[in-house]
Amino acid sequence: MDAELRRIRNRAFIFGVILIFIVTCIVRNRSDEDEMEYFLRQNTTISKVELAIYSGGENKVIISDRSLLDTINASFRSMKEIHIQHGGISDTVAYMNIYKNVKRIDLRIIHSPYYGWAIFVGNRTFKSDYIFRLIKFYSR
Repeated sequence: MDAELRRIRNRAFIFGVILIFIVTCIVRNRSDEDEMEYFLRQNTTISKVELAIYSGGENKVIISDRSLLDTINASFRSMKEIHIQHGGISDTVAYMNIYKNVKRIDLRIIHSPYYGWAIFVGNRTFKSDYIFRLIKFYSR
């Protein structure tokens, strides 16, 4: 009886540790996404944007024009969250590295014939028409 009780306690302890680990991972992942979104929406100036676009070929662009960077910054502050079922093929994929002060954030922007344009920030998706027009312009 004592051995069986000890085995039940050990299993309960292991289950508790695993449960705490899972909850911690979920909360931490969500806070990383919130931090990335806050970073994009904060009112500090963007110092540089590196853009790599893959649409039939590869285009790499570094954006450093102040007026263009300010417009990009404003578009991130006004982007809307969207909910899509993503998967399948993509005809345009862009990777955008945004530098604000000394921090950097990497974004993935995808266009699919099935769901259109989407900006991926962690596991969340957003929409910004200006960013999509910018990607189309530089993909030529």
